[in-house]
Amino acid sequence: MRTVLLTFVVVGLACFALPGVADAQSAIAGVVRDSSGAVLPGVTVEASSPVLIEKVRTAVTNDAGQYRVVDLRPGTYTVTFTLTGFNTIRREGIVLEADFTAPINVDMRVGSIEESVTVTGESPIVDVQSSQRREVVTQQQLETIPTGRNFQLMAGMVPAVTTGVFDVGGSSAMWTGGSLLVHGSLTVDSRTLIDGMVVDAMFGGGQCSCTYDNEGQTQEMSVQVSGGSAENQLSGVLVNRIPRSGGNRFSGDGVVLFANDGLQSQNLDDALRARGLTTPARLHKLYDVNYSLGGPIIRDRLWFYFSGRNWAYNNYVANALYADGSQAIDDNIVKAYPLRLSSQLTRKDRVTVLFDWANKIRGHRGLASNVRPEASFTQDQPAQHIAQAKWTSALSDKLLVEAGYTQSYLGTKYGYQPEVRRATCFSAFVNCAPGTGYGDIAHQDTILNIA
Repeated sequence: MRTVLLTFVVVGLACFALPGVADAQSAIAGVVRDSSGAVLPGVTVEASSPVLIEKVRTAVTNDAGQYRVVDLRPGTYTVTFTLTGFNTIRREGIVLEADFTAPINVDMRVGSIEESVTVTGESPIVDVQSSQRREVVTQQQLETIPTGRNFQLMAGMVPAVTTGVFDVGGSSAMWTGGSLLVHGSLTVDSRTLIDGMVVDAMFGGGQCSCTYDNEGQTQEMSVQVSGGSAENQLSGVLVNRIPRSGGNRFSGDGVVLFANDGLQSQNLDDALRARGLTTPARLHKLYDVNYSLGGPIIRDRLWFYFSGRNWAYNNYVANALYADGSQAIDDNIVKAYPLRLSSQLTRKDRVTVLFDWANKIRGHRGLASNVRPEASFTQDQPAQHIAQAKWTSALSDKLLVEAGYTQSYLGTKYGYQPEVRRATCFSAFVNCAPGTGYGDIAHQDTILNIA
């Protein structure tokens, strides 16, 4: 009875976990044959890489000579094939991208197992086991392409994907809630994932990621535009961000960017002045400081990866002025500090935990040419975070169980500008006691119809 109950529990967990995490998996798969072309069952296949906390992941070929090593992280792998009575085959330098199955087929020759044949060559670039159309934005591209360092802007560079915004030198770095569209899809058809689990906010149909991305924590990003599998909920753009995990040695990096109005030209001419534009929109100050560090807490057992990012984009608003006549500024600053822990609990069980805290402070939201600075409002998001945990267990060569949980919290506080006089009366205007009133807040007496 206990065995039957355990079977139901395991199958239930697998069914529950699959829709949320299947897209995070990369794999190496293929067929092993002998020199005559006959398939070889029972071949031990080992995929090793520094990106694996357990160092090596193993599979065995079935009766048809087929194997599949699953749940692999992006990185460079060496695959070893061993079988008693045959030479050992080593295939080195296999570069595995996110959400990709690399086909590796080998032919083994009769010989002693001590005899090793090392094969090097180009890494496979075509996934012959999937009909998905997806593009991978690599870590090198994330670091070098001159955009606002925002995963949505990077996804917008994939052919056929449109964003609805235009980034000029980082001008859209604060953008989090727009559209990622492809092949006529709707805004609500897009989804954002971290490590294969959805992290979008619930409002607006769920299309808003509303997360301020720390690019320092992202190893690669997979952008799926068509041919999605059955576990995908929607048919639009699917962005899967693969977070970094650390390793058995300490490593880190950093990025510092800066620009101000002295590095930007203007195109204000007489024609624009004649139409009423006196002070054009332009950059005030932009900076981005991003640093990361990862490494072992316990070698081969517990890794960490931490990243911090402080960035701002402050711009002058067209025809918006302070009381002293100087041009008003829409000021924004964001701080994001994700921490990820990866633990190999046992030979078969692995647990990862991520906590990504971010805070945005916007000093003058709503500021415009027809909205004075004191009439704009402040925005503060002190508790915004993503919390994520995932357990993976290889119960056998044929059964992998994954269960995960993600919490995405978005809390925003709005307030008046400090100089705004607050209301001291909250009843009908004619009933306000002497010396009280609505302060600077716009009001309308609905009884006497007096503003």
